[in-house]
Amino acid sequence: MRRSRIDYNKKIEAVEKYKQGEGSQDSIAREYGVDPSSFQQWIANYEAMGPSGLVAQQTNNRYSVELKTAAISI
Repeated sequence: MRRSRIDYNKKIEAVEKYKQGEGSQDSIAREYGVDPSSFQQWIANYEAMGPSGLVAQQTNNRYSVELKTAAISI
C-alpha cells in the first residue's frame, strides 16, 4: 500500500466504526487505504490513550549545525 498520512479525524472515524461493529479490521483498513497492522495499532493507541493516541507523531528530529558540531566536539 502507498504511504500517506491519514487525517486525525479519519483515524477516529475508522476506529469508532470498528468499535461499533460496522466492519472487520481488514475491511475498514482496506476502506481507509491503510495496512491492517497500522489499523490495529490505531485501535491499540485509541484504547490505551483515547483519541489523543491517534495524533500523528513527528518521527524525524531536526538539529541545528551548531548543536551537531557541539555534539561531535565533546
